Amino acid sequence: IAVTVAYILILFLVIACNFEYAVSHLTDINYAILAVIVGVIYMAIMILYMLIAYFLYSLSMLLHCLHPLLSH
Repeated sequence: IAVTVAYILILFLVIACNFEYAVSHLTDINYAILAVIVGVIYMAIMILYMLIAYFLYSLSMLLHCLHPLLSH
């Protein structure tokens, strides 16, 4: 949930920074392509987050399992 909320906040910040351009080109924007781009970026961020989380979880579990072996 934190990644989704962060993505939405960043998306709102980008829109706020480009608000004048968005309003002046409101009818020229291809919303289907914009939706696909936003969706693809969101999926890429989620996949990256899942890979990092999986790697860190696996590493922590490996270190947890090896801890009794390393302490002797």
